Amino acid sequence: NAYVFFERKSQGKSSAARYFCRKNCKKSGCRSLLIGASGNGETYFQRVAADLGVEYTSHSWARCLVAAMKKSPKEEFSPFLFLDEFNEGTKQDLQDLNKFMRASQNLGFYLIVVTSETEIADNVMKLNAWGKMRPLKYIHNGPIENLRGQPGYDENKSADWKQIDWTHEQLKNVVIIHEGEFDDYSFITPGLTPT
Repeated sequence: NAYVFFERKSQGKSSAARYFCRKNCKKSGCRSLLIGASGNGETYFQRVAADLGVEYTSHSWARCLVAAMKKSPKEEFSPFLFLDEFNEGTKQDLQDLNKFMRASQNLGFYLIVVTSETEIADNVMKLNAWGKMRPLKYIHNGPIENLRGQPGYDENKSADWKQIDWTHEQLKNVVIIHEGEFDDYSFITPGLTPT
């Protein structure tokens, strides 16, 4: 139930997560929440607590958030909690994330950690010896089922992360969807991204 979504900066990770929450989850009737950390604080979760207007020290905010994401027996689909821009990776961040990861397992919601830092993505994957945190499908070059308990498993191994390379046609379609048709698309040059 816990996944890492890695991609380089400015490739549309947050946009993809917002789209998933606003369109896919809303259409299917499942709950979702996308959280970023823009408040003041030394760690990711301190900034999240500041954004929510609560004190980090009590951890009651985290318990409330986790309880709010718990899957109800009446719900057909499990809720999604996205932790966007998880680009820190302090020891405290990883300890707090470990609690969220375990809660997602116990309470039946999906936890998606979104990061643009390969080192952070690898460190998050190593939580619980790669046992509960997995790479989000299709963004990892290796088989998802490998890792723990499989031949060749190595807990010190780094993931082989894919990178998105946007084609001219894909970018043209993004422009058309968001800005409408143009007569000339020569402004779309190699290396551009949707953000």
